[in-house]
This record gives sequence, C-alpha cells and structure tokens, in this order.
Amino acid sequence: MPTRDDDGSMPRPGSDRATGPDRLTALQAIRRSARQQRRDFALDPRPIAVGGQAQVFRARHKPTSLPVAFKKLRGRSADDVARMKREIEAADRFSENPNVLPVLDWSPTHDWFVMPLADATAHDRAGELRDSVALRALIESVCSGLREPHRLGWIHRDLKPENILWYDGRWVVADWGLGRRPRGETTNPGRTRAGRSLGTEGYAAPELGVDAHMVLPAADVYSIGQIIGWAVTGSVPRQNVPLVPPSGPWRSIVRAATQADPDRRLPTIDDLLAMIAAEFDTPTETSARGRRLVAAVRTGERAALVDLVRLAARSDLDDDLLRDILVALDGERTRIAVSGCPNEVGELVHSIHQRYPASTAARPEAGDPGPAVRWLLSVAEHAEDLDLWELFETTSDGILHLAASGRLDPDDDRRIVGWLSGRSGDAAGAVAGVLRRARPVPWLTALADVPALDRRVKMAVSSHMRAGGTGPDRLAGGTGPDRLAGPPVPEASNKPGSRRRTRWILTVAALSTLASAGVIVGVVLNGQGSKGGAGNSDAGDSVVGGLPDRPSELARFDLAEFVDGWDSYPSWSRCVTGTGSFALTGSFPARPSEVGLPTQSVHCTNGASLNAMFAEYRPGTYNDVSRVYLTAPPPEQPVRGEIEPPPGLHVFAWSATERALVWTDAESGLIGVIVTDSPGTDLVKLWNTYQPA
Repeated sequence: MPTRDDDGSMPRPGSDRATGPDRLTALQAIRRSARQQRRDFALDPRPIAVGGQAQVFRARHKPTSLPVAFKKLRGRSADDVARMKREIEAADRFSENPNVLPVLDWSPTHDWFVMPLADATAHDRAGELRDSVALRALIESVCSGLREPHRLGWIHRDLKPENILWYDGRWVVADWGLGRRPRGETTNPGRTRAGRSLGTEGYAAPELGVDAHMVLPAADVYSIGQIIGWAVTGSVPRQNVPLVPPSGPWRSIVRAATQADPDRRLPTIDDLLAMIAAEFDTPTETSARGRRLVAAVRTGERAALVDLVRLAARSDLDDDLLRDILVALDGERTRIAVSGCPNEVGELVHSIHQRYPASTAARPEAGDPGPAVRWLLSVAEHAEDLDLWELFETTSDGILHLAASGRLDPDDDRRIVGWLSGRSGDAAGAVAGVLRRARPVPWLTALADVPALDRRVKMAVSSHMRAGGTGPDRLAGGTGPDRLAGPPVPEASNKPGSRRRTRWILTVAALSTLASAGVIVGVVLNGQGSKGGAGNSDAGDSVVGGLPDRPSELARFDLAEFVDGWDSYPSWSRCVTGTGSFALTGSFPARPSEVGLPTQSVHCTNGASLNAMFAEYRPGTYNDVSRVYLTAPPPEQPVRGEIEPPPGLHVFAWSATERALVWTDAESGLIGVIVTDSPGTDLVKLWNTYQPA
C-alpha cells in the first residue's frame, strides 16, 4: 500500500508532504481539479507496493505538484476492472468518513485511480500495536470506518494490517477491491460464486470460502479479531485457525470475534466495541475520562469534541455525567461536532434513543430526558443548516421517540411543538416522513389546527390522529390552557440558524395565543385527539384520511421535482412510501426478482385502475434497476400511443393483465413507472398530460 518514500524508507518530518489542515486543503485542490486524465500524474519508475491485480506508485500531481499514490491494474481482465471500479466506488461513496481513505481522481475506464499518500500501514507499526492503548485506538478507528458501510450493506472482506493505513494522524480503512456491495447492487454475483475462496489467508473468515456473496458484517468482525491476535502475539494467522492470545484482556475478545460459526461470533462491530469497553473500562475509569474530556471541551479544545461524543455514545454513563456532557456541548460546540464528526454525533443520538425506552417500566431508573431532548433539538437545527439530512432524520426520530415516552415536562413538549411548527422546505418533508412512522404522540394532534403549519407536516399529524390519540392534550390540559404559554423563550441571535430560531419563537407565541383563546382545547375536545382519533370518520372509501394525496408530499430533493407534475392528477386516493413491487426494486409480477433498493420511493394510487411509482437510486443501483424496466418485454395489447412510444419512454407488460410505462432521469438516478389494467387508458397520453417537461 502507498506508504513509503521513493528510497523505501518511512517519510521523515519536514518532507514534501503537507500535514494537518494544509494537507486537507491540498487534497481538496486535487479533487477539485480532477480531470480523469492519466497525463496529470508523473509516476516514479518503481512501485512502492505490488499486489495480485495492481501496483501502487508514488506519483506527483502535475497541476499542483503534490505527492499522491497512483494505483493501476497490472492486467485488464473483466474481473480486475470490476474490482477496481468497486474499490473506487466505495472510497468515493464513503470519502466523508474520516476513517476511510478517500479517492482523489480515477480513470473513466476504471483501470487506475489516485489516493492520498499514507504514512504507514498497521503492518509497518506492528511494534507500537503491542501496546493495548494503541491497538484499541486502531480497532476503534477501523470500526468507525466500517460502521456506515455495514449499515448500508457493504462488507469489506479483505481487512488485514496492510489495508489499514496511518494517514494524517489517524487510522483509515483502505482497499475495497474485494468488498461486497449491498445486495441488489452487485453487478455479477457469480464473480464470488459459492466455493470460491476470497480474502487474505489467515484473516479471511471461514464463510468467505463457502459463499462469499452471502456473508454478513460478522465476516469483517472475524478479520478484526485476527488482526488483534496478530498484533498481540506477533504471529501471522493461519487460515481458519483463530489466533487467540494465550492470556491477557484481549484473549476473550479474540475468542468471541473469531468463532468459526458466524452465528456464534460477535455479529457486529458495535458488539465488538462493547466487549472491548467492558474488558478494559471500569465505570470509574470511564467517568474520570469523561469528566476530563468535558473540562477539555469547555476550555476550547476542539480535538476533544470527537472523543467526548464517542465516549458518550459507546459507554453506559451515569445520568449526571451524560447531563454534564450534553450541557458542555452547547449550541456552538454542537455545531462544531455536527459539522466535524456527524457519524459520531449520529451514534450519540442513537444511544440516547436506546437509553430512554418507550415505556418507563422498561427502564425506570433512566433519568430526566429533558437535557437530552434539548440537545437533540440543537443537533436537528444544525443538521438542517448544514444539509446533513440523514442525521436530521435520525435526530428527528429521537426527538419524537422522547416526545412519545411521556417522560418530558410541558416546557420541553412546547419546545418540540415550536420546532415542528417552524419546519419548511426539505426539513418539513423529512419531519413529515419521520412522523408517519413514529409512535403516536397524542398532544401533537393539536398542531393540525395551526394555519401556518407546513402542509406535509399537517398531513403527517393527521396520520397521528388516525393512529389514535388518548386523553386530553398535555399542552392544553392539566393546569389549563395557559400552560402552553410556559416560560419566556430566549431571544434569537445572529448566529447561523437564527432565522429558524426566530421562527420557532414566533410559532410558540402564536400557539400560546391560540391556547388562551381555547382553539387548541377545542381541537382536542371535539374528538380529534380523543381515543380512536379519526377512526370514526365517515369519509368515503376512495380517500384514506390522514394519508397524503400528492406524490410530492413524500418526495425530497430531485425526486420532488421529478414527481411535481403528477400532483395535479385529480384522482389520487392516497400516496405512501413504496413497498414490495411498488418500491421499484426491479421486481414486478411478470419478473419477480429484486435487483436493488431505492434510497427513497413513493407509490400513489387512484384506488382503482392506476398506480404510479417514483424512486431515486444510488448510481450503481440505478443502472441495474433501470435496465430491467427499459428492456422488459412489451405488452401483448398496447393501447393507441403505447404502440410506438416517444424516445425515452418504454411500455412493457407489468403482469398478465397490466401494462406499464417507464421513464427515467439518468443524471439524477430517478425512475418513474405508471401501471394500469384499463384497456381505455393510454399510458403515453396520460404521461404527456402530467409529466413535467
């Protein structure tokens, strides 16, 4: 791997490589100027690393004169090119993860790519890793680099000391050439057919020699266990033989991580980290470390922020320490953490969700969640400002989870009401999606009567009504409607996000006025918040109350624009998140075989003869799924305009009795399909009426 200077020695301090922020700026310059041109790089004559399929050269990026690592294939077989393409895709997809080595530039034919020049491999630093503190830091970094890929269905399948690099003061995971894409995104499953061994001997999990395509994250856990054994014992592992240290705290960890049967092995990296923490950390040590980090954060040490967030996420802290940590992470520090380490912040958000179960009976000793929900509201605000929508949705889910728990006091309930009422644009769409799948929060039904509420949030709140609120509204009941007025709300500042905070304040003030006038009380007492919610509605069968009746209410970003014209179709009875064949996975009744999953999916129906589906995909998945629909056989009896559809449209047999029309947006990775069984419906004419140009 790319680690050594051209004379074979380790880089010296003061050599031509930038470090710290300067290095990051230099790499950004290379990425910004990337042209996918081989002539932009001057390679040294000899490689610094040679593998079975590729060689790595030290190189110079001519436009910037910066040193880089240049990896190129030794051959041009289809398998070699496919694996380099996979390596490029993974490194690019997870390039924002600080523990994944990014890719800087690559060939359009996927026979070379460029990456940062690392300082060392784990193999180079084997002596240092005999120390448990250093080894634990490496393992935690590797797990941090794998967490997001594992969550999305990627498995590395070739973890070993040579593929773990020391770069810019941290450990990073490299070389995804043998990685497995999420199921449904694999271009050729036969490339890893059953019985064909994969990975590096000694580090590869036993199941990789049985069916490498079907392995789970436990396969990477096995490799990490063998890496620990290698570091502790100084021995090279043998195939399918756990390298268990003879004694010491790592012994039980390696045994649990390297069980031959994956069903008996630690299943995830988080289970591995939990076992490491249980083995090495006493509650006293954890608390002492936490308080040291809190003190460091309060004095302005930004480097301590990530460590503090990680500690809070992965340790079973006492309530007092967790409260102190969340208080220490005030508005500006939270913003720094959200922008600098969103993955770690997401871990802490998830940890808070788990800390406070839905029922107080499940964990009666859990403390006051007030500081937690106030911190989550701050995280949501900053995630929205920074367009970190996955973190925003995760945090919104945590906020509504605490709202439904019944543990919050009315002041915190009011804060949540203000937050929900102030969302608009993409944030409102995201909140509406979270609301639809959240446990009902009875007092939120009062929001449905607020005129300024975003239409999508209002529809989602209506879904809560249908789910059945119970009892009077906490905000309007109890000690009377004045309870909503609550304590004074702090003034907005001129800091980033203050525009949104001002809106929250105005919304809460407006709700207070409504409560005093009895409006919100009326909403509840008139039955919308009572037991059964809207279940007693006399609405006709053609409309499902509380569900959206426009596709754009469920779509976000490019997909929202893609479906916009279909909002004007007058007969939708409901729109929901797509599932099954209606999720556009490449599977439909005439071809029941799933190809890949979309990142978002919408399904609308008129309750009779027409269904419309819209979906967005990652690039690789889009190519595979669109190909299925665009090449599907035509129906036996197309109608009028369907006989010769315009360029870009394809009419095919959805089932024995249904016809479908598909169109795509390759640049944005979008697919739309409309399906009918009506012989009187011309799908091409219908598309021309409602699809925007």
